[in-house]
Amino acid sequence: MKKKLIIAGISVILVLSLVLAFAACNDTLSDGIFSEGVIAVQNEDGLWGYADSNGDMVIDYQYYYALPFSNGVAMVMYNSSAMFLIDTEGNHLAGPYDGVAESIDGKWMIVAEEAPSGDYYCGLYDNVNKTMKYDCVYDGIDVLENGYIVFEYAGYLSVVDPATGNTVVDSIDFDNGNDSVVAEKIEGKWLITKTTTPAAEEGGADVVTYNVIDMTTGEQLSATWDTIDTQNGWTILQQNATETDSAKQWAVMEDTILEIPNGESVQIKHDDSMLVTYSTVSHEGADATGYTIYGKGGEVLHTGVQNVDTINWSVDHYYVCAYNAESGLTFMVFAGGVKYQPAITIPAGATSVYPTTISVYEGAISFTLNVLTEETTEAGGTITQVKNMVMVGENTAEIPAEYTLVRVENGKLVLQAANGRVGVFNTDMTAVTECIYTGAEVSESGYIIVQMGTAYGVLAADGTTVLDCVYSSILVA
Repeated sequence: MKKKLIIAGISVILVLSLVLAFAACNDTLSDGIFSEGVIAVQNEDGLWGYADSNGDMVIDYQYYYALPFSNGVAMVMYNSSAMFLIDTEGNHLAGPYDGVAESIDGKWMIVAEEAPSGDYYCGLYDNVNKTMKYDCVYDGIDVLENGYIVFEYAGYLSVVDPATGNTVVDSIDFDNGNDSVVAEKIEGKWLITKTTTPAAEEGGADVVTYNVIDMTTGEQLSATWDTIDTQNGWTILQQNATETDSAKQWAVMEDTILEIPNGESVQIKHDDSMLVTYSTVSHEGADATGYTIYGKGGEVLHTGVQNVDTINWSVDHYYVCAYNAESGLTFMVFAGGVKYQPAITIPAGATSVYPTTISVYEGAISFTLNVLTEETTEAGGTITQVKNMVMVGENTAEIPAEYTLVRVENGKLVLQAANGRVGVFNTDMTAVTECIYTGAEVSESGYIIVQMGTAYGVLAADGTTVLDCVYSSILVA
């Protein structure tokens, strides 16, 4: 579950580190960053309040910290400890709490209270109906992306559909010292149970089987497995070889349980949403090492042969790169389960082309393209053209030499000019704003949060001013 549970003991660190914060946006495009018509802003005294799109204060500066509204509810703090839930008029709805986290869909606040023992117990506040749905008696609560709720209580785990109140997955014993049934949450979706059946005869071996439950549907998969293993961070389920069949293995992916074909080995996993396997293949009449890149749904993103179109790992992505004069450039980047293959025009006279300095953004990549040409310097040296490129969606463009790419956000480019100031540009390099700001971030709705020195303001998607740069901090959903 994607949530941030703010506990009083660490809240000061979190508050001081948050200046501009972007998370999953629950607002419509008409609201944009103005959740429920307001935005959380901070004055020069360090106090937080809520302003509307005209810059008028709807709820005065009075809070030590304040989060954006979702479904008419926001979390605020008057000091570094207690947390309260308020409505859009500033009225208290619930609290105080020792911890608060918002569900990814904005429908729930997961709240926590500290017991005398020092343990935290969780409950669930219903933002839509403005009422406490479940009291703070649970050891843990998660909200899955499909809206189902996972409860942990006294060593048992259950999954409930809050819309109907029906239990999707009944109580699973996972923490009571009983090793006959254990449970593990994988990718926020899969629940894996281990069942040990006593040996049929004295001195015989117990029979261990693993079962998988899809927590989003409550369905138990029909297959069972003999062993479970972790390889490079992946959860691997295996079936042992029988007299008529060889051993098989499955990788637990984010969206599926993927059977790995016999002979393939799981050797690399760097990205949570992708899997790479290797196998022996025939290439030009000889054995070679082939590889397959799988996406989070088990789909094949790419297959290749090492030393022909070799796969490489760098920081947060895979890339495949090969060039020859006849076939041209093969260049692909894989990150977050997405394949990027830029459309690149090779200049005439190129003798070699290779990309470097690859960076990955949400829905975009940037890279430096080095083009070696037939031309030489007077001293006989090779001339290399250096092109800074960016791919956003399906569009590939070259960044003008006078700019440096700072980041790509929500289909826009933040570029820095030679004077050190930044501006926002479209992918065709037309300017949305001039390079006059010390910082700029583009929200999902298109609003632009800009910084002038230590002050922050808001621009509309077309670059016009919505809120002047007069705020010490701005926090948006």
